[in-house]
Amino acid sequence: MYELFNSTMSKQQIVSVVERKIAAVNKRIDAKILRGKPYAREAMEHRLLLSQRRRLRGPSFFTRSMSFMHLL
Repeated sequence: MYELFNSTMSKQQIVSVVERKIAAVNKRIDAKILRGKPYAREAMEHRLLLSQRRRLRGPSFFTRSMSFMHLL
């Protein structure tokens, strides 16, 4: 959709940028809800950013622990 980061940023910096973008989209969605306006485009952007953050953070603690339990 659009480039959020450059090649010199660390993974943590990229996650921070994505989280700031999520907060900004949340504010826009809240404002549109209060005004009674449609917010489908912002919701789609929000889902995209959440999936990006999920990919950057990697598997959750629960998923890693279940993988470990599977090996036992």
